[in-house]
Parts: sequence; C-alpha cells; structure tokens
Amino acid sequence: MDEQSIRQNSEACIEFINSRFDHYKRILDSERKTSDDMIESIRRQTCLVNETDEQFRLRTELDRIELVNQLDYLEQEVDKTYEENKTCKFNFN
Repeated sequence: MDEQSIRQNSEACIEFINSRFDHYKRILDSERKTSDDMIESIRRQTCLVNETDEQFRLRTELDRIELVNQLDYLEQEVDKTYEENKTCKFNFN
C-alpha cells in the first residue's frame, strides 16, 4: 500500500498498521522460540556430556550449579524481553 492511498483511507491505514504489528509479533514469537530451543539444547547437551563422558564431566557441583543458574537467568531475560516487547506492541495497537 502506498502513502497516498493510506492517507486517503484511514481504515486501510489502520489495517496496514495492524498487519505490521502482526508481522512484528510473529518475529517476537519466533525469536522467543529460538531462544527457548537453544537454552533447552544446552541443558540437554550438558546432561548428556555429564552422563556419558568422564573426561568432559563438569569439574565440581559448583560448576554445575553455576551453569544451571546462568541458563535460568537467560530464560528469565528472554521472558522479560519478550513481555516488554509484546507490551510495547500492544501499547501502539
């Protein structure tokens, strides 16, 4: 839709803006899923390595706890950022 037709038709303008917000929401959802999948993959790989390969076993329980804490923190940050961005989207809608 070009600028002139948007200016002439406010309903079309609202429709266009909503379509852009929907596009943005799909991007947010995709980025969140990608982040969640990556964090989960790290968790699974860490468990597998610790169970199967003595050579690469995490050195101490403290290392394992630190890794778990870091992944938990990343999950919280992903959730927080997603919610902030989603809120921003709805405030413009």
